[in-house]
Amino acid sequence: MAGNHALVLALIAFAVYNVIKYLKQILVALATAVIAFAGFGAVSFFETVHDELKPAAATVSLPGFAAQPMVLHRH
Repeated sequence: MAGNHALVLALIAFAVYNVIKYLKQILVALATAVIAFAGFGAVSFFETVHDELKPAAATVSLPGFAAQPMVLHRH
């Protein structure tokens, strides 16, 4: 009985090892695909985000900074 138990554990460990090995390959393939799509889509995505944020950034005023030019040494 103990021999069968060890065999079952060994098979489970082997299966888990293989799943992890293939998952790593799948993750690498997914990451490659994401990087490839990001290369094409990132430029237009960031342009869209930038265009959306521009009006908001123009209306936000930080007290003490936006109302006057930057002063490094105040006396």
